[in-house]
Amino acid sequence: MEMIFFIAVNLVLLCVVIGLLFFIKKKHKDYDRMIEQYQMKATASISEVKNNLQQQKEEEVEKVKDVYETKIDEFKDYIHCIEKLSRNESEINTHNLLTEIKEKLVSQGMLNPLQMLIIPNVFVPFKTEEGQIRSAKIDHLVVMSTGIYIIGTKDWHGNVLFGLSKEKANEFPFIHDNFYAPYEQETEKTIVYMHVDGNPNELKVRAIADPSRRVLTGSRSMEELLEVHVGEAHITPILYVNHGNSKLINYSQKEIPPVFDKLDTLYDFFVKELENKYDLYSIAEIEDIKNFIENTHIIN
Repeated sequence: MEMIFFIAVNLVLLCVVIGLLFFIKKKHKDYDRMIEQYQMKATASISEVKNNLQQQKEEEVEKVKDVYETKIDEFKDYIHCIEKLSRNESEINTHNLLTEIKEKLVSQGMLNPLQMLIIPNVFVPFKTEEGQIRSAKIDHLVVMSTGIYIIGTKDWHGNVLFGLSKEKANEFPFIHDNFYAPYEQETEKTIVYMHVDGNPNELKVRAIADPSRRVLTGSRSMEELLEVHVGEAHITPILYVNHGNSKLINYSQKEIPPVFDKLDTLYDFFVKELENKYDLYSIAEIEDIKNFIENTHIIN
């Protein structure tokens, strides 16, 4: 009897243990299911937060971009107004002269009108040796099939001795010695003799240290700017002197930039360029260069 009771108790205990094991296993499954649900909810929440943050970021970027573009457009409008105001009579005369040269070249069948584009008053950004950003002003830029020409205009109403060194000025030392330091024997300066208003018997003499500096700076700056866009840029700097009905004598030993003071000589220069050089740019490339310059010559 005792044996039967002992076996019955053991069977009951075994059933209880088995029941507990099933219960614990079921609870583990419930916990695993619950944890999986929490993980899914957490993942969905994190994804939603990320999407919201990304959307907010994109909205902020668009706002900043809109503000930036608005300011740039306002700045460009301001610069264009300044450009119009900065055009003096001499630059307008040079522009008319270049337009006349183009019309003459086209009428003689030497080029297509689209093979010579004239852009006045270009401002090109450049960095100084100290790393500061400055703007070089180019009076006129001509884009042709044979290359790119940077033209600087000088307005000197008087007789001009261009590129005169102290050594070559020995004929009139009592006048010119005052313009040169003792160590400037070979330094070239430009001397302009101007009549004083209202007194034809009185002269005013002016010495200009380096009249080519601005056009050369503009050429270097434009070359650096175009190098990224078109690769090697074929740029020729030119100096045009407007001296009214006076005379210019060029004493300079420097070949760059070439100096012109008459329409005919400048016209002959472009004729030789067209006759002696191969076409470097197609009509499409000329238009592309023009658009690039017009859209980037302002610091933006």
